[in-house]
Amino acid sequence: MWVYVLVFICAYILALMVYRYDMYEKEPWYMLLLVIALGMAAAFGIGFVEDIAIESFNQYESVGGQAAIAAVF
Repeated sequence: MWVYVLVFICAYILALMVYRYDMYEKEPWYMLLLVIALGMAAAFGIGFVEDIAIESFNQYESVGGQAAIAAVF
């Protein structure tokens, strides 16, 4: 739960920085929300793929194996 709150806070701060420091053509606020939502959806989806790979290669207890799978994806 707290991880999601921290992710939202970081995304909000990043969106504020993009909106503030863009000098010429500011992005509309709804495009920033779209980018945040698509990034979250991609991260959520790749998490499922990583879980399938960890299960397929039987790397439940190997931290190195899980790190290698995460690095590949």
